[in-house]
Amino acid sequence: MKKYLFTELNKVWIIGLAVLIPCTLMAEIPKTINFQGFLTNSSGVAVSDGLYDITFSIWDTDTPIDGHQLWQETLQVDVADGIYNAYLGSDTTFDDPNKDGDTSDALSFTRPYYLGIQVAGDDTYITFNGKLLTLSSVGTAFRAQTSSGRVIRTINEDYLITDADDFIFASGLIQLTLPDATANKGKEIAIKKIDTRTLSISIVTQNSQTIDDINRDIVNGGQAFVLDTQYRDITLISNGKNWYRIGKMDIEDIPDNGIQPEKLSDGIPYTKIVISDNQIPG
Repeated sequence: MKKYLFTELNKVWIIGLAVLIPCTLMAEIPKTINFQGFLTNSSGVAVSDGLYDITFSIWDTDTPIDGHQLWQETLQVDVADGIYNAYLGSDTTFDDPNKDGDTSDALSFTRPYYLGIQVAGDDTYITFNGKLLTLSSVGTAFRAQTSSGRVIRTINEDYLITDADDFIFASGLIQLTLPDATANKGKEIAIKKIDTRTLSISIVTQNSQTIDDINRDIVNGGQAFVLDTQYRDITLISNGKNWYRIGKMDIEDIPDNGIQPEKLSDGIPYTKIVISDNQIPG
């Protein structure tokens, strides 16, 4: 087991012991993380057996900064000989951190996350070398819950696509803004219009960035790329500077007079075969 830390918190020390293990023995990966820990007093002796309230939180920064906490729950854990197990996500799910039924704030585990731990409501967070504990070891496992490891969202209002999004099912008269291409080299994003209404989905860029060398930043003189037909889609990849389409081309993407006939030749050589009396010569 990997030992992360031990930091004094109001005479209670916590040692995080190898801790972040996706709770699974089979291919299906559940939505909780098993955290194992060890509690001691300031003398290094295991605390008395009993129930303790521990608050766990997940951040997108390695130090607690206002506005960067993504998830939190307080669990009452049973401590025996100083050892406890906590199943993170058992009270507050990772796909709806604020419990409002909207999963747009779901944790994707596709980028670095950090774990904050507080004992009995203490305001002090446990740190290792001044930093929160990293959650990167479980990212791959949680990402495997999505289709082929892709994070899928359904959107029906204006939305700034994040670096955690992979596939967007979109509907309504909305605008989707791509993330910064320079910060997402190699990132692929697929967007599909799914509603039957003839409402346009506008796809725009930032910082005068282009899609197939056409400026799509409407703030800086560009024109949005539009999906206006049900089931039409676009898949984009960043080269570190701009966005480019990959995959199929729709008929709507071919400009007027984009295909011109070409004359092959004045004539095509052939040999005339005459079949008479229903007989084919041997």
